[in-house]
Amino acid sequence: MNKPIIGITMGDPAGIGTEIIGKAFSDKMIYEICNPVLIGDRAAIDDGIKIAGNTIKTRSIENVSDANFEFGIIDVLDLKNVDMKELKYGKVSAMCGKASG
Repeated sequence: MNKPIIGITMGDPAGIGTEIIGKAFSDKMIYEICNPVLIGDRAAIDDGIKIAGNTIKTRSIENVSDANFEFGIIDVLDLKNVDMKELKYGKVSAMCGKASG
């Protein structure tokens, strides 16, 4: 059976979405039902995963065709659209609104 490729946006990088991503992708079931690709800023995603105390890894890809769909390593279509020096958790900003997808 061919599993569908599912694109998942990271949400607002100043919110809890990036932390939830780490927890969600730590469940092998997601890879059993689909081939997931995360869309967003890899640095923001990595920071959220770290804040959540998760050790799951990420890997930047430029195209969906580059994805490995390997459990334990999240394929990230890295948009590089968050300035980590400007990111303020829990605060509304135009940058984060644009980056949320």
